[in-house]
Amino acid sequence: MVKAQQRPRINEDIARARSLVQQGRADEKGRFYDYNTGPRGFFDINLRTTPRIYLSFFEPGSLANIGANAPKLRVPLSWIAGSADPTSASGRAGFDRATPNPLNRYVTVSASHLEVPDAGASAVLAWLKELQQPH
Repeated sequence: MVKAQQRPRINEDIARARSLVQQGRADEKGRFYDYNTGPRGFFDINLRTTPRIYLSFFEPGSLANIGANAPKLRVPLSWIAGSADPTSASGRAGFDRATPNPLNRYVTVSASHLEVPDAGASAVLAWLKELQQPH
């Protein structure tokens, strides 16, 4: 995930979302800034969501902050990355921050962002079977 500091518009919308939450408007839908990656790099997106949902993803202390939360994991982690997925570029670093566990698995599949779930399904199923084995 690109850090909010690298996207000033995200910082602006985090502040606006916080203000709306303080005003008791946490669940009112509105427009918020996001970005995405595609074949030509990053592009802007105008989301329609609630301040609560926006903050749950972009606020630095949110559960979506992989760098801060991966070290807190106390369960095995399976991470599937796509070789043609620009959002997977920092995936290994996030995975490596997770609490070490002999059952953790990092798998790279030949896939784009939207293809990763299908391409990684067999790896996830194999990992789930491994979790069922006595350790």
